[in-house]
Amino acid sequence: TMRMLLVNMINSLDGFAVVAQTEDPKEVKDLIKKHNPDVMSLDMNLPGMTGVDLLRKLMPEIYIATVVVTSLDIKVSHIVLEALEAGAVDYLKKPDMANIDEFKTSLEQKLRVAANANESKSCNKAEIKSSNLDFTPDALKGSRIVLGASTGGTEALKVVLLSLPRNIPPTVLVQHIPAAFSGAFADILDRLCPFKVVEGKDGELLEEGKVIVAPGGKQIEVVRSKGGVESVKIFDQEKHPSGHIPSVDSLFESAKKAFSRHNVVAAILTGMGSDGAKGMKQLKNAGAYTIGQDEASSVVYGMPRVAAELGGLAEVLTLNDIGKGIVKAANALPVSSNRKRTVNE
Repeated sequence: TMRMLLVNMINSLDGFAVVAQTEDPKEVKDLIKKHNPDVMSLDMNLPGMTGVDLLRKLMPEIYIATVVVTSLDIKVSHIVLEALEAGAVDYLKKPDMANIDEFKTSLEQKLRVAANANESKSCNKAEIKSSNLDFTPDALKGSRIVLGASTGGTEALKVVLLSLPRNIPPTVLVQHIPAAFSGAFADILDRLCPFKVVEGKDGELLEEGKVIVAPGGKQIEVVRSKGGVESVKIFDQEKHPSGHIPSVDSLFESAKKAFSRHNVVAAILTGMGSDGAKGMKQLKNAGAYTIGQDEASSVVYGMPRVAAELGGLAEVLTLNDIGKGIVKAANALPVSSNRKRTVNE
């Protein structure tokens, strides 16, 4: 039933046509070879295997841009994240009758993005390597790091974080992600990274050696009390003017105020749209060091592109070099907002 709904829906989209369909995962490879499709939609529950199993077998031999269409709940959250790790570009919640129109709009958007993705931009192909630099004692106390990402960001953030040293300055990140997934995403990062990674809770303290992940379906801001205590504020809100919950702009804009006494390093990674671009510009104008992911390594060169167009980036780096860039910038001495800032090699 779901497959037929997708077939009819995709065939009604301008510029799209379904060339094949199957319920047997064993047929997928031959169908791809025969029809050479631009994109594939994939359920996670298949006869005899999961969608993750299929991607792990298929991707090393034949790359096919893939959008996962599945239920989004805590029971399958880790499976969908594994599918992204295995090479899927994006994911989408199966519709119900109440949101068919919204689903069709999202389906078209994600299929178009996936169809324009290619194997060379797949984040699971990125090389995870250490920055070979350590944060200085002054950086640990005086620097703050904020990160933002969207489509392709779960794997991009993994690459960046795994390249950072064990001891890092207080760090907060926003990844556009449903509420059911953010906890699992934080847990995966916590298992992989040499430092602590947690899903943020209201009032969670910013600390050295800890990364806070914005919870899905909530807005996040960083705040500083009169006594100088820094924490995150988690709250319900209609979509930020950027159009997202959580919003990268919301985080970056609050960081401009809360971290005015600190050396701030911000990085904006792969993602569709413009969320975070205005916030990056504000941070740069306030003296923060701002880094954007380059087009060649971005699954979707949207958010970093707009940030660059607005003049919000001090530096553009390939994904594999962003960790090194963050360490260098955090170790640099803070400067006032009216002076240019450079990071020496």
